[in-house]
Amino acid sequence: MKKVFNLLVSFVLLAGFSACSKDDSGNQQVPKNPVPSADYKGLAFISSGESTVRLAQVGTPYEISLEYSTDESHWKPYTIGETITLADSTFLLFRDGEHRNHRFSKDTENYYHFEISGPISAQGNIMSLLNRNFSTPLSKYVFFALFEGCTSLLSAPELPTTTMEYGCYSQMFSGCTALKSAPELPAEVLAMNCYQRMFRGCSTLTSAPKLPATKMEQSCYFGMFSECTGLTSAPELPAKVLASNCYGMMFKGCSALTSAPELPATEMKSYCYNSMFTNCTSLKFAPELPAKRLESNCYLCMFEGCTSLTSAPELPATELVSHCYEFMYKDCRNLRYVIGLFTTEPSEKTTKDWLSGVAASGTFVKSKKATWDVTGADGVPEGWKIETW
Repeated sequence: MKKVFNLLVSFVLLAGFSACSKDDSGNQQVPKNPVPSADYKGLAFISSGESTVRLAQVGTPYEISLEYSTDESHWKPYTIGETITLADSTFLLFRDGEHRNHRFSKDTENYYHFEISGPISAQGNIMSLLNRNFSTPLSKYVFFALFEGCTSLLSAPELPTTTMEYGCYSQMFSGCTALKSAPELPAEVLAMNCYQRMFRGCSTLTSAPKLPATKMEQSCYFGMFSECTGLTSAPELPAKVLASNCYGMMFKGCSALTSAPELPATEMKSYCYNSMFTNCTSLKFAPELPAKRLESNCYLCMFEGCTSLTSAPELPATELVSHCYEFMYKDCRNLRYVIGLFTTEPSEKTTKDWLSGVAASGTFVKSKKATWDVTGADGVPEGWKIETW
């Protein structure tokens, strides 16, 4: 009987040592476990080596309640700022706690964000942070900068929501330099700033997700993939009616991008294509630009610094407006062919430096109806020949 008792005591002690414990720094340590089961659909982190995960806060965001688990069976309350250490091939799950989190981050100065060290992949539905049943809608700036600066994050969680909110995913993965793939983004109706700078500086990202949205809002895609220096292809952009600054800086600095998507929009808004492809130094082909009615600053700096571009698409609009083509092809040093069918006389107020820094010789195609005769960076470059249509 005594031997049986001793065996039971030994078993309990061993079980205690194998359970979640703290290291010398007081961080939670997680024992090795397999990946989550297929039945678990919420946010999960899976380590590919020793890693740490911590949810920190900036300023004073909304008060939230969270739970975490390392085995799907046992859930514990999570304290904001607590660091959890993961061994290789272990996982960490998050969901809402005692009550649903109807809101999460508040704005650009009061928000929550994950701090991650070591190689970690994220998977599952991000909405488990709000409600484990995934029924709570997004709110303004809800996941602002949630993973910003997580340089060892290898993959992103699912973002299945189709109803956007102001700034909801703004800067969400900005600076995630190890991120290899982006999540699907199924929304067809967007909100102001909803994807603003979402993947800025994700230098390992080579392709972008499909973007099926046809209803634009102000700055919805602003800077979305800016400085993604590994991006080689861009998604289709089917919207035909644009919004102010909707594509502003969207691919700025994407130095590996070789071709641009089709841009079928015919209804413009101010700044809609502002700096969209600035410094895309590998871009060899520009898309057609069918709009015949322009808006102020609509093509401002659109292809500035695209040094591989040799020819420009036809510009069918006949009337120029304030700053519409300003700096549009500035410093495109290999550009040798431009078609501009405008009959309005170009000037510093409409075409300032639009062909500054292009090739020393080339061809400019004018409309037969155009009576203007402006040469130089604001009109037809010196040394170029003129043809008419």
